Amino acid sequence: MKRQILIGCCVALLAGCGGNDGPGDSGLCQPIGGGGGTVTTSPGTGASFSNADKVFDGDLNSSGSVSGLGLGNSSIQGTAQSGVVVAQGLVAGILIDRDAQSFDNLHLTITTFLDGVQADTGLAVSTSSRDGFGFFGIMTTQPYDAIRATFTTGQNAGSVTLYELCVADFSS
Repeated sequence: MKRQILIGCCVALLAGCGGNDGPGDSGLCQPIGGGGGTVTTSPGTGASFSNADKVFDGDLNSSGSVSGLGLGNSSIQGTAQSGVVVAQGLVAGILIDRDAQSFDNLHLTITTFLDGVQADTGLAVSTSSRDGFGFFGIMTTQPYDAIRATFTTGQNAGSVTLYELCVADFSS
């Protein structure tokens, strides 16, 4: 049986934040990746991911990217290590480089899963941004252990830097 873990505990164990090269000190979101978490990608026509493992490694300063976004959908999904379940009511999403030239051409959908079964899905909205970085997510209504970000574009959108599939708590 999976146990629910408070995000604060996960941050202390998995974050590994530090340095000034990325959004790690921004406070925009908290990672749930790292440890035994896994990453899967599904590039659309003409698209490719690089350093995808860095987008769910628990380090908000490391990054991967998706490039050559053409027609169709491209997605990246992070599944937390065994035993980690995130409580409903948090915002699930992805931390990206907000200054990317191609960002305005993208439509981003966030989907959460629990044990491989879809929990929540929706069009991501910019919930917060700071220092050129943006967190885009959806409010969740069910527990989950995986987050998928799907990028859809009708034209070549170039490259987007992806920092982390993560969660945020805007309840306070």
